[in-house]
Amino acid sequence: MDCSAPVTIVIGALFLFRGGSGMPQKDGFQVRIEQNILEEERLSLPLQVVYIVSGNAKLTLRGKTYEMAPEDMILINGMEPYWIRTAGDGFVCTLSIDYELIARMAPDNNTIVMTLNSLEIPNRPYGELREIFRELVYFEVTGNARNKARRMSRLYEFLDILLRHCALPSINRSGNGKQLMTDTEKLIKIMSYVNANYRNSLSLRELAESMYTSTSTLSRFFRKQTGEYFANYLNRVRLSHAAAELTQTDRNITTIALSCGFSSSSSFSALFREAYGMSPLEYRRAQSKNARIQEDTNQELRAMLSGKVEESSPPAVQTFQNEKTVVSVSDGKPFSNPWNIVLNMGSLSALTFANVQYHLLEMARDLHMTHVKIWSVFAKSLRITDGKTKGGYNYNMVDAVLDSIVEKQLAVYFDFGSRPDMILSSSSNALLSEDVGIAFKSRSLWEDLFEDFIKHLVHRYGREEISRWIFDFCIDPSFRGFRKYYDDPAYDYQNIFMFACRTLRRLVPGAKVGGPAGIPNSPRNEIETFLRRCSQENCYPDFVSTTLFPYQPNAEGDGFEREPDPEFEAHQLGRLKELISRISGRKIPLYVTDWNLSVSNRNAVNDSCCRGAYYCGRASRIMEYADLCSIWIASDWISNYFDIRQLLVGGGGLLTRDTIRKPAYYALQFLCELRGTLLHSSPGMIVTMTSPRSILIVCSNQVSFNVGYFLKKEEEITAENMEMTVTNSPPCSRMLEICGLEDGTEYVIRTRSVNRRYGSIQDEWKRFDYEGQLTREDIKYLSSICVPHLGMTRERVQDGKLSHRIVLDEQEFQLLHIFQVSEEES
Repeated sequence: MDCSAPVTIVIGALFLFRGGSGMPQKDGFQVRIEQNILEEERLSLPLQVVYIVSGNAKLTLRGKTYEMAPEDMILINGMEPYWIRTAGDGFVCTLSIDYELIARMAPDNNTIVMTLNSLEIPNRPYGELREIFRELVYFEVTGNARNKARRMSRLYEFLDILLRHCALPSINRSGNGKQLMTDTEKLIKIMSYVNANYRNSLSLRELAESMYTSTSTLSRFFRKQTGEYFANYLNRVRLSHAAAELTQTDRNITTIALSCGFSSSSSFSALFREAYGMSPLEYRRAQSKNARIQEDTNQELRAMLSGKVEESSPPAVQTFQNEKTVVSVSDGKPFSNPWNIVLNMGSLSALTFANVQYHLLEMARDLHMTHVKIWSVFAKSLRITDGKTKGGYNYNMVDAVLDSIVEKQLAVYFDFGSRPDMILSSSSNALLSEDVGIAFKSRSLWEDLFEDFIKHLVHRYGREEISRWIFDFCIDPSFRGFRKYYDDPAYDYQNIFMFACRTLRRLVPGAKVGGPAGIPNSPRNEIETFLRRCSQENCYPDFVSTTLFPYQPNAEGDGFEREPDPEFEAHQLGRLKELISRISGRKIPLYVTDWNLSVSNRNAVNDSCCRGAYYCGRASRIMEYADLCSIWIASDWISNYFDIRQLLVGGGGLLTRDTIRKPAYYALQFLCELRGTLLHSSPGMIVTMTSPRSILIVCSNQVSFNVGYFLKKEEEITAENMEMTVTNSPPCSRMLEICGLEDGTEYVIRTRSVNRRYGSIQDEWKRFDYEGQLTREDIKYLSSICVPHLGMTRERVQDGKLSHRIVLDEQEFQLLHIFQVSEEES
């Protein structure tokens, strides 16, 4: 076998031999970038992933040719022959990973077979891998020494993704116990085994047993597939590794021979001369000359690529974004937490179901809310009245729900709007829309029931209890603009509000009454009309309520479309506060009754870390204006429908139907923890303290959506394709400096983090390959591991300052509790 070789262009002064590839460096990885590759056959010893940086390429593997475009990638297992050719000035980046390293990372499965092909294999984390490749290209081209640690981190992260997402199952047996593998998979398994263990005394018998076959059968199979005996193949692999060591190291010949599995240096030299046509020492001298030529070529290539990479460098390949935040424990102001008040549970009738009741119990206990928000109080299914006659009202089902809430020592937030039983897949498409409200035939019928209902509440629960409750009156009870509280040609919402307001202030003076829960940017200006009418009547609400979803009226004025404005919430609430002040001439609290980044219950973003980071990232702007903010909505049971056949479907709940906490749940939990004095508030960070001994911080690296998110229909955004709608952002680093502390004191910094590795049910489900048929044990397992990551460090105050660096990956959010160590503990 002739293994002398022309050298191809390789970043990093590593080399290719004819029919093979350069070996990874001693750390187990090699990254190389090539241009203008003529069509040639290659045979890689290590595992390789070929990634197209720019231009196009044609790659042939296992008899199939792939036309590859920028950011396409294909994995090639060790010793698989392939052909590659680039078109024009196209660039290719190839990452090689040593099988010995793979075996060390997965010691129980050192014959792993990997599958990765962005052109034909779905359900792989291509977005994450592409981001790493962009960064590796940047590092290799710029050669910045400061990035060495970051480079190694990204390489190991790449390997981790391959092991978790791209490895074929090690056990795949038929009914009679035999392993079901294709011939290609069997061959790759053998080659992988050899590449991982070539330094040792290999046993074909052990390999045969692991593949549920005999040694003789496996030997015949190997010869049939490759045309050579197993022993000859083993020697060829060992020689190739030895040739790489001769080139890349200055180790003596005997050491190389023994480390590559040969019994002696003499047998190695004889086999080497037969294969390469020269002695090992002569080969080393020849390759040394080639190395100098190669390095000159590499320098030219780096210079040519450097400008292109710098010009087009995406944020994902740049270093950390650094900020410094300085706060003083003596500069705080009173803080009233708007998030730990109201838990949005949905319709009153939904709470008659045990599963929704269970979710209420779980969340009330965990989030320490004071109120439970329910709507559609007068629903047909509750059988209170027929809407045609006065008196004889039946409150049995309503009482059962309210009793369970009061028993949990929670107050009620009533939204008297009768929303339809509705499941939206987008703002313009409803999977389900059924009118559930009682059809009152007149205004007097509604008013009679309402007054009787308030008297009933006072009698059953007492005026003191009811005075804690909140009563909200939505201007459009359907939220779709086609339903009224009662039938009347002269219908006027203001009559509803004025009657309810005066009734409540007469019967329950302490209760809060408000409305109209309108859309802030509605073209009909309902909130402004409501405020002007209240001013004319001199009957002002105790609060003004609004819903908050990032949508804007479309050009036709007959619907809404998604709004990309990153300051949407602040702009809408700021205008509302100004409107309230201008029209009423007084400070009226502003309540956000429903807040989310989507109205859809079939948008995968609802299940993702993006949503949690969104809440924590924009919370600081909301609390500038809102006195109360209720996140939409508590449970995925609200959107249960016959189309649900998987663990996650993009429901708006904070809990899945199986009571697994989503990232958005943890975001709300983190925000609810904030209390005491406000020290700092900015996009992505809120700092509060109860005393200088105890400081709480919520921080976020919120991501933004790219144009793909706004072009796709919301129901088309799935867990599998969601990463294509999110703009890749780099990790961010922020130095937090807390001033005014006692010198020499020691603080513990406890960090709870949620990101795509910890606390994300969507990403854990991805590691299950989006399996639809999960067992109860699977669900229990997922529930147990979908929790924030807990970290803890200690810092000492110096010169009155405590400094701590916070590092956040994209879509990550954290809760930090910084508390002083007592003398007993220290």
